[in-house]
Amino acid sequence: MKINRMIKQYYFLLRKKKIKPLIILIGGGASVGKSTISLRVASKLGIVNCIGTDAIREILQVGFPKNKILTYPTYLAWKSISNKFSSEILIKGFKQQAKIVCQGVNKVLTRSVEKGEPMIIEGIHLLPSEFVKKVKSYNNIHFFILHLPDLKTYHERLKIRSFTTHTYKSPEDYKNYIICIKEIHDWLVKEAYKYNIPVVNNLSISETVNFIVENVLKKILNNVT
Repeated sequence: MKINRMIKQYYFLLRKKKIKPLIILIGGGASVGKSTISLRVASKLGIVNCIGTDAIREILQVGFPKNKILTYPTYLAWKSISNKFSSEILIKGFKQQAKIVCQGVNKVLTRSVEKGEPMIIEGIHLLPSEFVKKVKSYNNIHFFILHLPDLKTYHERLKIRSFTTHTYKSPEDYKNYIICIKEIHDWLVKEAYKYNIPVVNNLSISETVNFIVENVLKKILNNVT
């Protein structure tokens, strides 16, 4: 397969230190498959360092104990800034939380670039506006937003997520807030298009993984040859 040849070429050039280690950002709304895709991509590209923005948010809570917005899930962050709900307040609360988390992400990114360590960062807090400059400035930094195009598929993924071991939320949590969760996701997708960040319909895990790996390697290898 073409993609396997590209991976072999990538490993060869990496060993010869002719290319810089990869840094990949994978964003999108809750339950679009960010963690799954990140681990599969990491496996194909031999990347051992993966971190989620939720973990970074938890760490930041220690540094900013008075900032209550960090204690809420993204779809409830609006409660820290208003008593009345609206779509505008929902997105405003999410953006405020995400921008704080992005500060932590930028620290991780900077360290990864300076140390030459390959890294995948995944999470809902990855705002296209915050990282578009880095993607344009660095050959080895790549950013993708995962997408589920319809509410039915989204609802099915949320239901599956609620029964997995990596989440403590119940099916009712997601059912009650699915419209808010989907609204945040749709906003992220619009932002991705606005800043020319690739949007990937994640209806097939294998196709999404191959798309990301192939696009990343094409960019890397084309800059070498």
